[in-house]
Amino acid sequence: MMSSKYHLSNRVCSIDFVKGIAAILIVCLHCFRLDAIDGLIHIIAKLSVPVFFIITGYYLPDMMSSGRLSIHIRKILKITVLSILLYAFLYVIDPSKGGILNALITVFKSCSSAITSLLLGRVPIDVNAGHLWYLVSILYILVFFSFFAKKESIKKLYFCIPILFFIGYLISSVVDGLDGNSRKFYQNYLFIGLPYVLLGSFIHENNDKIIISNRKLGILFIILFFVYLAELGLYYIVGVEIHREHYLSIIPLVCIVLIWAINNPNFGYNNWISRIGKDYSLYIYIFHYYIVSKLWGLMPHNSVLSSKIMMLLSIVLSVASAFLFLRLKSIIKTLKKKTV
Repeated sequence: MMSSKYHLSNRVCSIDFVKGIAAILIVCLHCFRLDAIDGLIHIIAKLSVPVFFIITGYYLPDMMSSGRLSIHIRKILKITVLSILLYAFLYVIDPSKGGILNALITVFKSCSSAITSLLLGRVPIDVNAGHLWYLVSILYILVFFSFFAKKESIKKLYFCIPILFFIGYLISSVVDGLDGNSRKFYQNYLFIGLPYVLLGSFIHENNDKIIISNRKLGILFIILFFVYLAELGLYYIVGVEIHREHYLSIIPLVCIVLIWAINNPNFGYNNWISRIGKDYSLYIYIFHYYIVSKLWGLMPHNSVLSSKIMMLLSIVLSVASAFLFLRLKSIIKTLKKKTV
């Protein structure tokens, strides 16, 4: 097991690789499913958001010790606000909303529940950007960690991990199967984001004590993945909603993924997937939902081939949009330097 010192001076290529895979799978998660292959991809993709949360938690102790946490909070705040404004703009100019005036009226009406949404760590306005709850949650959690870091109480919060997971699971068992809007009561920073981030921080703090070979990790992952499938099967048998955001088996699965990445820090070095994870994953997450929603309306839903084409197009266009955005950002930054 490598020491924590490694992370302060070197980027972990394997974690970037995992982030790259997770970013691609998140795109697939929002595409429609027509056959067993689509379903299996969707099942695997459910690990993506927990993976991003636990990776954030793993890096947080270093952020706090190096004084970079406040800088990261400002960065995420800026990205979150701009992302919401982008989706608000795209919503308002969407011809299917009945015109700009009607779209604006709908947006203003949704502001009546803004306070409730913000308390739950959700997007405060209804502009078809529900996926941005992840960004809002990360922002809340970073501020939360910033407050407790000053009191040096983070380690005392680890006991909350199973409690928060359990409460979230209980809520999910009640509200899943109702309207999709009910998921906000557990799909938020408190019952999904925070426990995974705390779990990542816990793994970081106990880095040198966690010594598991790659072979054992592989065996554990396979066993737990079948347990995950069994959990889905059990829900189907007893008549509980299968398509939920909270699965108990995913908790140890994402831990194994993170520990594997820690064990193999150079895996994915100079790899295009690692490049996606390092530079593009956040922007893929932001842009992909709009791209997928537009392709959803264009692609036929009665062909197995169309679902595969949609996934491929969604991935390519999401990566391309992230690349073009960062390229444009770089050009603007260069021009500003020249004009100064």
